[in-house]
Amino acid sequence: MRGIVRRIVHSSAHSWPRQPLPAVGPAAVDPPPRGDAGVALWLARLDDFDPDMLAPSLDAIDQGRASQIADPGARRRFVVSRGLLRRLLAPRLGIAPEALRFALSAHGKPQLDPDAAGRAAPQFNLSHAGGWWLMAVADGPVGVDLEMAGRNVDAVRIATRVFTPGEQAALRLAAGDEAASRAAFLDCWTRKEALLKALGTGFAGGAQAFHVGPGPGDTLVPTPDGACAALRVRSLMLPFAAHAAIACPPSVARFGRAWLQGDIA
Repeated sequence: MRGIVRRIVHSSAHSWPRQPLPAVGPAAVDPPPRGDAGVALWLARLDDFDPDMLAPSLDAIDQGRASQIADPGARRRFVVSRGLLRRLLAPRLGIAPEALRFALSAHGKPQLDPDAAGRAAPQFNLSHAGGWWLMAVADGPVGVDLEMAGRNVDAVRIATRVFTPGEQAALRLAAGDEAASRAAFLDCWTRKEALLKALGTGFAGGAQAFHVGPGPGDTLVPTPDGACAALRVRSLMLPFAAHAAIACPPSVARFGRAWLQGDIA
C-alpha cells in the first residue's frame, strides 16, 4: 500500500507543471494553462509567496480587509490569496490587477463585477486548505473544492444530512476502517461542494438533490435549474495528501494545470 501511495503522489506531481507567477505590466504575456474551453487550474502553496510582492495588486477594499485581520499568519494568507487571484485574472481582461472589481451573486458566490468586467468576463472559483490554494478559471460555470486528507470529520452524521442514499451506501462500504471511511467521505464531499459552488448556490441549493458519487471517475449531474443542463464532476489528483474536485460543463474533457512557484524555493 505504501508503494502505491508513493506512485500516486509521484505521478500526480508531474501532471502539475511548475510555473512562475505571471508578470504584470504592459509587456506581460498571458500564459495561463489552457484546457478544453479555456478551463485552467492553478495550484499554489501560500507560504511560498511574499505578501509584500503581491500587496500592490490589491485594491483599497482588499487592503482595508487585510488591515482588519489581527492574526499575522491569517493576514499574510489573505494578502497572498487575493493577490494571486488578481494577478491571474487580470491578464484575461487586459487590465491591472488592482483595477479588478468583484461582486457577489444572488447566493453569495464571488464573481467579477459584470458592470466593470463586461459580458466576456471569465468565471472563477477557489478553495484553500492546509496552506494550499486551488483556483479554477473558465469560460462557463465552474467550482472547485480542496480538503486535506487528515481532516477529522463526523462522516456518518454529516452524510445523513447532505449525501444522497446512493452516496451514503458507498460510505457504508468503508465502515469499520476509519481511514477508508474518512477518505470516501472527503472524496464525495469535495465533489459535492465543487458542484454546488459551480451552481452558485452552495449547500443552500439542496445538497441531497444531486448525486455526485464518491469518485474517482467523472459523473454527469443533471442540473435543471442551472446555467447548464448538466455539469461534469471530476476528482483531482494532487501532489500532496488531499482530496479535491472540479465541476464544469460536460463539454470540458481536460484542464490546463499549473503549480505556481513563488519567491521561496
